[in-house]
Amino acid sequence: MSKKCRFKRSVYRAIKKDIDKAMSRTRKTGRPVSRKTESDRYRLLMRFCDEIYKKGYKPEKAENLKPKHLDALFETWRQRQLKYKTVQTYLSHCRYLVEKLKRPDLKGHINAYAKRARELHGAGEAVDRAAILKQVDLPAILEKVFLKDSLVFAQLILQWRFGLRIRESHRMRPAESYDSRGNLLKVERGGKGGRTRVVLIEREEDRKFMEQMKKLARSIGGSMMPRTFTEKQWRQHYNYVLRECRITKKGLGFTSHSLRHAFAQNLYEQVSGMKAPVSLAMTSITNERDREGRIAIAEALGHGRYDITKHYLDLIESLKVEHHTRMRRPRGQGLRREWPRKEARNEIRA
Repeated sequence: MSKKCRFKRSVYRAIKKDIDKAMSRTRKTGRPVSRKTESDRYRLLMRFCDEIYKKGYKPEKAENLKPKHLDALFETWRQRQLKYKTVQTYLSHCRYLVEKLKRPDLKGHINAYAKRARELHGAGEAVDRAAILKQVDLPAILEKVFLKDSLVFAQLILQWRFGLRIRESHRMRPAESYDSRGNLLKVERGGKGGRTRVVLIEREEDRKFMEQMKKLARSIGGSMMPRTFTEKQWRQHYNYVLRECRITKKGLGFTSHSLRHAFAQNLYEQVSGMKAPVSLAMTSITNERDREGRIAIAEALGHGRYDITKHYLDLIESLKVEHHTRMRRPRGQGLRREWPRKEARNEIRA
């Protein structure tokens, strides 16, 4: 057996026991990662082994990994001119490996490179996704979707008005999620990492819309997906309807995820009293009102940390990485809206 084969085998032995375990510290469920993530971990780590050997290094065991081997890997990525987001994904798989090897020195080396990766690989074109929606006739576009499929139209409205992810809008069961007396929308099906959240519904038109969603879902089995479709089939149909209505980057210049960006920016303006930095062509704003707005958005969008709001609010093209690596919400703090307990809900209904 060659050295490279022994090296690959030792890497696989290091990860095979926990290859389906999640690395997220904010995950609320013990469910394993998806099969795709599991496959990507194995495939990419094996590719990294090949790239290290192509650079002339010949470690025989995973335990023999050194910073110089990682530097050779990073140099390969620079030569291939990989995009910044791709590098972020690759680095996460590298962190997974060194975590299993219990090598904090290598993890620190990876994190140091991550801070420089934006400069080396570029952050890509900074686009205000919500601004694109203002440049098109959104009501007319949604009307086309309604004529094509009224259920897809309803799911787009859920994403626009309440900041739902695509999968959350598909899996929602309005009868159990919407508390009409408390004006609260509980989002628990389809969330990342099993996290649940509560969105406050303040406008009367949104309350009427949710009452309509209850009737609509009841007519098709209780969920926002027809019972005759599997989730995979419905996602394919959903994407087909959007393509037909040109709701794509190549078509009208935005996707349905842009509706979630619009929700985030509107909520930020309501809570902080300021416009989002990206709409003012600014990288970020640092004050207490800005922090409160970001915490509110992180809670409403279902994120475990509020520094992720930079992707919704900031002009990330020239963003200072050091600023956002310090933006961590202290444990136990945040603008949490509590879902009423069962006894309280019964009293409200009575």
